[in-house]
Amino acid sequence: NAIPQDRVSPAAIRKSGPSEPEIVVQARKVVVMCEGITEKLAAGRAIDAEAAALAGQAAAARDSRKAAEKVKALVEQQAAIQLLATEAKESVFAMGEPVQTVLALKDRWEKDKALQQQAAEDRKKEEEHRRLVREETATLDTSRRTAQEKIKIYRYDEALDILTTKTNELKTDEVKALARILLDRYTRLQKLHDFLVSRINTKKLQWGWGQGPTAKDVIAATKEAVKITGQTMPWSDASAPQMIKLLKYYVEDQDLDRKLRAENMISLAVFYFENAMDDAAQKIAKELQDAFPTLKDEIRRLLPF
Repeated sequence: NAIPQDRVSPAAIRKSGPSEPEIVVQARKVVVMCEGITEKLAAGRAIDAEAAALAGQAAAARDSRKAAEKVKALVEQQAAIQLLATEAKESVFAMGEPVQTVLALKDRWEKDKALQQQAAEDRKKEEEHRRLVREETATLDTSRRTAQEKIKIYRYDEALDILTTKTNELKTDEVKALARILLDRYTRLQKLHDFLVSRINTKKLQWGWGQGPTAKDVIAATKEAVKITGQTMPWSDASAPQMIKLLKYYVEDQDLDRKLRAENMISLAVFYFENAMDDAAQKIAKELQDAFPTLKDEIRRLLPF
């Protein structure tokens, strides 16, 4: 009745190696230990059966010498059973470390897998977000070009309506921020136009319409048209140079409050920029930033200089 010893099977030895994941190595150790404990239990049951047979034989023996031999053998079997029990307990105890290692590795693997899945989902969301940003940027640009056609004829309210409608449809913060800048530019142009109409009605401009000997006085204005000597002209008939002539005269009026003049100069720079006169817009922007440092952030937000 040889007592089975814990051992690692040749197959397990062949399979294990530095290239295997640690969880596999540790799990194999647990399996081998479980097999050893199972063998010890089987051996214990066999010895226990033999011990029971010996006890019966000892009790039935008529010869005292034979009875003593049976008792001695029974004592040896009981000692073997006790040894097996001790070794089984030790094996169970020894199995604790690799089991804990397996559980820890399993936990780490599950966490790593969850992190990988989350990273994959995040990448997918980011890719979808970038796609949406590109798509919304393109549609915003289309709306901007449509709005610019209104800006060319000074229909700023209509340009604002176009951009406002598109902005309300946007989902991404990045493109909403771009749209906000456009809306703020167009709002400034609308207010600048309202300012111009108000100032013309307050202060006429002699020879303010046209150039040279054919120039005519600017007498009054509404949102839609301007009254000059002898006729009323829709604002859409005013060229960009003509509008600049009027705007510069009234915006640069030294009778105006200094802060109001600065705000209107920002709007004039926006007018230049929206009419593709970048050099003039940049010149005003620089002068304003030097003269009014507190306006620097707003100027840089509105104009890419």
